[in-house]
Amino acid sequence: MIYTDDHGPPHVHATDGSQSASFWLHCAERRASLRARKHMAGQVLSRVQNFIEANVEVLCEAWKEVHQ
Repeated sequence: MIYTDDHGPPHVHATDGSQSASFWLHCAERRASLRARKHMAGQVLSRVQNFIEANVEVLCEAWKEVHQ
């Protein structure tokens, strides 16, 4: 999730009930890294991070469009 009124640098949020995590988008390097997590179990976190990393280019483009 990318919030339209959120701050930089580029990052995304993932939530599922009471579980949440956010990831920095390192657009130039085409990678993502964990920024923070709350109650997100390791297996779920790993799946979410894999998804974000697989889609980092699309997410970076979306971030740019939302925050121009």
